[in-house]
Amino acid sequence: MRGAKFFRLGAAVGLLALFLAAGNSGFGWAQGQLPPVRTLGFGAVYSVAFSLDGRYLAAGAASAVHLIDTTTWAVVHTLSRHTDRVNSVAFSPDGRLLASGSDDKTIKLWYVGDLTGK
Repeated sequence: MRGAKFFRLGAAVGLLALFLAAGNSGFGWAQGQLPPVRTLGFGAVYSVAFSLDGRYLAAGAASAVHLIDTTTWAVVHTLSRHTDRVNSVAFSPDGRLLASGSDDKTIKLWYVGDLTGK
């Protein structure tokens, strides 16, 4: 794993997601090790965070944040107001807000309560 960078570790009850990036190439699990539960493709992913209840996963990608329902693994919304890659995402403790930080030098606060039904 020399040269690998850990961008974000997101965890929720019963779920653990570890996203690695080694330069521009993906990092695969070695044979005999734990396989991923689900693989979702959005191109490059720079950050992830689970909501505190584990129901939603936010994935920061190239100029967008994808909000994913972990019961169906469907993208419920794409938040696309950044103009460069999204390096950081985090839910507020009540789950109503999602913060995203980007290389476009902005932090955006998204009201996700309407999207998640909270």
